[in-house]
Parts: sequence; C-alpha cells; structure tokens
Amino acid sequence: IGKTVFELGLWREPRQRLKLVKKIMRDGNVRDFVGELMTKDGVILSFLFSGETIELDGKHRMLLVITDITERQKAEISLKEAKEQSDLANRTKTEFLANMSHELRTPLNSIIGFSEIMAGETFGPLGRPQYQEYARDIKESGAHLLHLINDILDVSRIESDELALSETRIDVAHLIGSCRRLVSGRAQKAGLRIEMEPQDDLPALLADERRLKQILINLLSNAIKFTPEGGTVTIKAGLNSDGRYQFTISDTGIGIAPENIETALSTFGQADGSLARIHEGAGLGLPLSRSLAELHGGELLLESAPGVGTTVTVFFPPERVILGMTSSL
Repeated sequence: IGKTVFELGLWREPRQRLKLVKKIMRDGNVRDFVGELMTKDGVILSFLFSGETIELDGKHRMLLVITDITERQKAEISLKEAKEQSDLANRTKTEFLANMSHELRTPLNSIIGFSEIMAGETFGPLGRPQYQEYARDIKESGAHLLHLINDILDVSRIESDELALSETRIDVAHLIGSCRRLVSGRAQKAGLRIEMEPQDDLPALLADERRLKQILINLLSNAIKFTPEGGTVTIKAGLNSDGRYQFTISDTGIGIAPENIETALSTFGQADGSLARIHEGAGLGLPLSRSLAELHGGELLLESAPGVGTTVTVFFPPERVILGMTSSL
C-alpha cells in the first residue's frame, strides 16, 4: 500500500522486527518467530512469523507468512493459569489431609487405649456387662477410624512424593499366609472360604514388606466385604509369561459394572456412590493399593462384572524377582 511498517506503526516493539530481519539475513529463513503487532485502533495482537529471502524482479525481497495466534495464546495462558490453580488446590488438599491425619491420630490412640483398658477391666469391674460391650464398640470404632486416617495419610504422602519404600527380600508364601490369617476371622464371620491356589517354588520378591502386606490385606478385605455368604475368595501368586511377579485375588462377589471400574480406582471413588449404599468405606483401598503398586514400578488391573465377581491382579516388574530363594504356598 506504499507505506513502510514504520510509517504504519505496526510493530509494538521495533526491536522485534530488527531481530526478525537479522535472523532471516543470517539464516536465509525463519520459522515460528513470535512477534506483536498493533492495529490502527491500538489493539495488540500476537503473530507467528515464518519467512525467507527471495529474488523478485532482480531484487532481493523478504517473503513472510504471518498467522494470528492471539486467541491461541489466550487459551494457553488460561490453561496454564487453570493448571496452576489446580496444582495449588491439590497441594492445599494434600497438606490439609496430612495435617488433619496427624492431629486426629493422637486423640484416637488415647480413645483406643483407654477403651481397651476399660473393656479388660484392668483397674477393676465396670459394674454392668453393657459397659464392657460399649467399651469394645468404642475400641472397634476407633480402630476403624484410625485405619481410615492412616490410609488418608498414606494417600497424601504418595501425592506429595514423601512416601519412601523400605525394600527387603520377601518370602512371598509366608507373607500370603500371614495376610490370610489376619482376614480369616472376618471371612469366617461372613460365611466365606479363603482359598490359596498351590504354587511350588515361589521366588522371593524385592519390595517393601509392609506396603505389599497393605496391598494384599486391602484387596482381601474388599473381596470379603463385597462377597455374599457362601462365596469364595481366592489368592494366588507366581511368575507370569513375561517374568513379572503376579498376585491375583478373585472373588465370587457382587462385582462392578465396567463403566464404574475407573471410579472405583479413583481416590475416594465409590462404585456405588449413593448415600444408601449397603457397604461402608471411604473408597481408599483400591486406589491406595494401585498407588503402592506403582510406587514399586508395578501396576494394578481390575476385571469385574455385576453378579460374576471381581479379579484384581497386581504386577511387580521382573527386576524385583529374586531367583534362587524359593518357598511354596
């Protein structure tokens, strides 16, 4: 139109144009150079410049292709701000959970301890049998709440990368037997069978024994909780075809609809989120078990269908398998 960019006052910062020209003169071309131009109304827009030098009518010219990226940049800024706000909210939530968990554990331990003393009549009879029953109820409720708080604390530690593993060589058969004994009373009370599929020469596993035990007990407890009377919970372990250590816990319970599996695996998620759901729980067992498996470099997979039952498989990578040290279920 017969006017230079200087006469039109296009560049917000003339130094940007100078930098663009120098780059083209030096390299012969430029790609994805970001610069800001102004409209005649003074509106500042962001553009992406790509260009090169060409010869036209015997003269060297500069050919530029300019793309308006103003809206894209606004969207990127909005996305970045939203992510920062989300990260801040997540950090705040994690810190709150950790702080509250620590604050609640101290009085809970006192409640559990004193109720245990009262139930055992350590300092003399309570006077009425009902008081003993009430004391046992207080202890059981406190223990349940303490278990929940410990799970919340573990979740917050994992989310803030503060949970460290204490790895040792684990006798898998012995560990599984220990987990089975810990939940056998609950299974017997629910009228269920816990079966262990025989497996010879189970190799040892390099893992955090406490955390592996936590995974297995969480999964066994879930299976017992959601399996009707007369059902079966089965646990087995061994190496699969790709050399990974595999733990499988299956049940003949009520199952989960496929569309609800991801919800069940999310923190505080409930496959049945209604207020009237029959089974208690905060929705931490499965996601915590998955996080602990992933902390070991493994993974947790869940397969289920309503009325069929649920199978949860936990994999540990081949490098955690210790050959030459074996035991049997």
